[in-house]
Amino acid sequence: ATYGLPMYNFPTPKEAEKKLIAFVEEVLDRKKVPTLYANQMGKAQELLKILDIHGYSARVSNGIRKVAKVYEKFGVKFNNIEEDGEVVVRGFKTKKPFDAIHPSELFVSGFGNLKLSNHADFWELVKIIEKVSPEKIYTRYGHAREFAQILRGLGYDARPLEEVLFFGELI
Repeated sequence: ATYGLPMYNFPTPKEAEKKLIAFVEEVLDRKKVPTLYANQMGKAQELLKILDIHGYSARVSNGIRKVAKVYEKFGVKFNNIEEDGEVVVRGFKTKKPFDAIHPSELFVSGFGNLKLSNHADFWELVKIIEKVSPEKIYTRYGHAREFAQILRGLGYDARPLEEVLFFGELI
């Protein structure tokens, strides 16, 4: 239930891609360097592929480069990683504080200022539950308690897993 509240309504991946490229183009038009912050394992490589499709080269941190090399061992090539790339892609673990976002910076995640996540958003979670129609639902992480309450309101037998474990109930 990481995104177990209705406020977590993500754009489609295509919409997020359009927003990302519009951001990159707008920053480059201002003669600045677009800097993207993302999880260095997975999300950063997704960004590199999107940038590559649109013809942009990228400077990456050592951590992102190491993960990209693992991808390459399995046939996923990153042809746009360059020392002087047009776009900087960095991991979240940076010395720059999160509250100091510059207009040329973009945080990419379900919680970032560009919503692009591999997790289901609230509405996708609800659709999955409707499709599966489970007898019991145990929610975990993020907004587990709130999501379980919402699901009970929709008629499901739902409880946060912590509550079940705390009271020693057998699953």
